[in-house]
Formats: sequence, C-alpha cells, structure tokens
Amino acid sequence: MPAPAGHETPLHAPFGLSFLPAVPAAGLAAALRRLEPATRTVLAVADAGAVDVLVAEATVGAARVVSTGRGGGRRRPLRAARAVSRVSHGKKQHI
Repeated sequence: MPAPAGHETPLHAPFGLSFLPAVPAAGLAAALRRLEPATRTVLAVADAGAVDVLVAEATVGAARVVSTGRGGGRRRPLRAARAVSRVSHGKKQHI
C-alpha cells in the first residue's frame, strides 16, 4: 500500500495492518445487521479473519500456479496471455 503523496511515516505499517481486518469486518457487520450488536461484532471479527486467510491462500495459490506452470504445463499461461492479447488487438490466433 503506497503512502499518500510518497510520504513514508512510522504509522504507515500499523495503519495498514489495522485496516486489513477492519475493512472485511465492517462489510460483514453491515451484512449481519439483523443480529444483536454484540453477536454481530463477534461474528464480523471472526469471519473477517477467515476472509483474510482465504484471500491470502488464494493469492499464494494463484502465484504458485502462474510461477511454476502447474495445472497445464509451463507454457500454458503464456499461451493464454498471447491469445487474449491477440483477440483484443484483432489478430488471428496461432497458438
């Protein structure tokens, strides 16, 4: 997360780490608005942790698949990227 206007402050990391669970918790609390406030808070905080873990696992898994080429060979991601590029530029596909 880049600092605004390129200014680094000592508070940059603590704010970033505090927003990591706070943003999903706020969204989940809004979705659980029919529950009592204490129950909603506990569920939102617990589920926000689960959402953060799932997003981290998906990010690591996607990076591993792209970098190692698992799931279809080493050249498939490059071929897919070339195909999308050619389609978007109106060229014929020769993969």
